[in-house]
Amino acid sequence: MSEYPNPAPIIVGYTVSKLPNWQENLQQPDVPKSYTKQDTIDKWLSNYWEAVGDAAAFCKMTGRLDSIFAVDPLAKRVFDSSADESASVEVAFVKWLTQLYDFGSYARAGGQRPVCIYGFNPKPLLRLAGLGAIRHGAENIPVGLWYMNEECLDPKEMLLETEMKKVVPLEKILAEAPGGAIDCPSGYTPHVSAAVDAILAAEICGRYQLIDSDMFQLLESLDLQINAPELAPVEESDLAQPDDEKEAPAADSDDSEYDDDEPELEGVVAMPRAEAKAAVKRKKKSTSKK
Repeated sequence: MSEYPNPAPIIVGYTVSKLPNWQENLQQPDVPKSYTKQDTIDKWLSNYWEAVGDAAAFCKMTGRLDSIFAVDPLAKRVFDSSADESASVEVAFVKWLTQLYDFGSYARAGGQRPVCIYGFNPKPLLRLAGLGAIRHGAENIPVGLWYMNEECLDPKEMLLETEMKKVVPLEKILAEAPGGAIDCPSGYTPHVSAAVDAILAAEICGRYQLIDSDMFQLLESLDLQINAPELAPVEESDLAQPDDEKEAPAADSDDSEYDDDEPELEGVVAMPRAEAKAAVKRKKKSTSKK
């Protein structure tokens, strides 16, 4: 398709939920032996399953994709799962990707993958898409697309050291972006609106030069804008973020507290659909184009 030397950047946003039967056939946890009181045991179990439940939405065996918004600046294509509900989100997205890009059929496919996925916590997206498409009966899903695919980059992770992740919030990255602050909805948190996530991730990638400048110029030529409702804060489970450490509850005690440019291709839309009150608009920087 192109002589572009690197994996084509695909910038994504997505939302997830737990499968209806997510808790069936799961291994039951061993309650710490230090817990002897039934109310303490019940509270420990409640906390345990709440944390596992939050992480389950991002697991390919217990979760599913509810929506995806993706931008391919190289091919000037946009995928919006809300634009076509005739197929499952996972099947439609995998078909959209494989129309132009060839993923290996070998589980440990060597060499360079054809695309690199940029977005907030992007790895679960491919895993959920691959196995989800198979679960919906799709055939010939390339395992090289979703298994051991490390061509996934999180712009926030690229800008922060491990020890600073809990100190420097996404708000600082947005507020101090080169060329001016990047606007976002009040109370914003990732994985609530797929479109908002993708646009913000694309803007961060361009402003901080995490993708080639020509790719950012192609993104700007699409002039993507989104309208979305005000978003209420939603906390992600520590288990959903592999680098976070979750504190163990205290031992038993009386006072212990627990603690695209090809419109004929399926899934392509000219612009994101604007259906709610404007809450996000990309702020143009005067020096973005020469």
